[in-house]
Amino acid sequence: MATIDRQELDRLERRELQLTIVAAVFVFVLASGLAVFMYPMVFVHPDTANKWTLRVAFFGFCVLTLLFIGYLLERSALSASSSSKSSKSSSAISSCACKPAPICYKPCRTSTISGIASPWTIAAP
Repeated sequence: MATIDRQELDRLERRELQLTIVAAVFVFVLASGLAVFMYPMVFVHPDTANKWTLRVAFFGFCVLTLLFIGYLLERSALSASSSSKSSKSSSAISSCACKPAPICYKPCRTSTISGIASPWTIAAP
């Protein structure tokens, strides 16, 4: 099994951040273009019957776009912090000499499923 060194992990984390930023910019550019095309219909030449409905839809679209971009950036930040925490904990675990815990299992005399007394017991060696 191939091992991944620390430099490779840092490069992968940077690439993930770059991809997130590119995705957020791409979504922002597409949503801005659509908002520019929607603007004349909503504000310059509105229908009298649908005037407020179109405005609410326009501002709702803008807010949802900003929320989605915020979600992308938050997810990237959360992913980066969790990967750094897991790499620190995995290095701490690999550096210490841990012994396995002793097996101490002593079940009750009755089975919880059927309520019938069971004759077996398992004790620690």
